[in-house]
Amino acid sequence: MNQSNRLSLAINVIKRYVDEIVVVDGGSKDDSVQVAKNLGAKVYYRKWDDDFGAQRNHSLEKAVNPWVLVLDSDEVFDFGSADNNFQKMISKNPDADGFMFTRSNFLDNQKTGSVGDFDKQLRLFQKVKGRYTEKIHESARGLKKVIEIPKDECILLHYKTKNEQRQHLKYQRQLMIDFIASLEAKNELSEEEQKTLKYEKDLLKRWDIWWKDAK
Repeated sequence: MNQSNRLSLAINVIKRYVDEIVVVDGGSKDDSVQVAKNLGAKVYYRKWDDDFGAQRNHSLEKAVNPWVLVLDSDEVFDFGSADNNFQKMISKNPDADGFMFTRSNFLDNQKTGSVGDFDKQLRLFQKVKGRYTEKIHESARGLKKVIEIPKDECILLHYKTKNEQRQHLKYQRQLMIDFIASLEAKNELSEEEQKTLKYEKDLLKRWDIWWKDAK
């Protein structure tokens, strides 16, 4: 929300590689909606309710193509060669359900110099097979065969200012604390919920490392 300049860049970079662009707006106050429409995107509204996964799933429901590429407004894909594209990835791997990419993170256009520099992101997958189940730290579930793309072939670039990162970490940290509390309040947890609880607790311990980068 409220990132029309970033959104414009993201759409302009990606539109040459895709057949349609779906934007889900959660209540932006700037000109993001008009910017997206002017660039040919289909724009839909879903009221923001602290559920990243539900927001993602709403975009999947609106997409008409069998393969979907998920992207945030502050992210752009960079191919190592002009000959590379998503269609070639799919055609070379006909039995794949999805594709994982390396994401390189920047603060104020500079590398952070921490464990948060790189992470892995599943962003391209078959729509009928993938769905988001988590409210935070969401990743598409239900995919059996996921291919990891080497970062020299295609990399996801993620840009935030330090102020944006501070706000993001503060907001997500509180979501994590609330989510952990809701799981711990249950009398009995499923095996999947136990794994999720451990993951969120471990991630919460590492949060301060990223917080130092943003200061």
